[in-house]
Amino acid sequence: MSTFGEDTDLLVPAPRAAKVAFCAACGDRVAPVFNEYWVGSPSDEVLRAVKLGWEFACTGLVDRESVASCRAELADIVAYYHEEDIAILAQAVTTCLRVVECIGADGEESAARASARASGACLYVALLADNYINLRVPIDNGPAELEEMQWQTLALGRTSTWTGPCSRGMFADIGPTPPVWWATYQAAPEHI
Repeated sequence: MSTFGEDTDLLVPAPRAAKVAFCAACGDRVAPVFNEYWVGSPSDEVLRAVKLGWEFACTGLVDRESVASCRAELADIVAYYHEEDIAILAQAVTTCLRVVECIGADGEESAARASARASGACLYVALLADNYINLRVPIDNGPAELEEMQWQTLALGRTSTWTGPCSRGMFADIGPTPPVWWATYQAAPEHI
């Protein structure tokens, strides 16, 4: 698996739409964790961020005010989950926050950093899912983490060389969404 810096460098030359599509695909992979197990108040903004990402990636159009308001609400939700020490929910929402950050980034380096951060947060959700699946015993290279690393490696490679129009199905052949680990996590005795 590559490092944050390597991922950022790989993504800088990719079209913005492809970077946003990668973020949205990461969001699609982890948003179910939030939707199923949220704590506090439910929020439509998590799925809205993913929807805005796909809208931008596929059409190039998005309402900037919607992106800004979504970003502000997601930042508040992330802060709440960090305060409550619920890392898996904080990282799931952070992944979706990076989608709207990528859309609104000032330049391609900033957009690439948002994409690389989405990747990292998404991977961390899978690592935490492994810990819950393994009854809160931390493990390295668990099945969820390995599945996510494999998906991300292929998806990052595709994103970095993407030249055509983006679509919601552009990563479909790489692996299922939600990922296989999602069903295993749902069957775990604890989730947060």
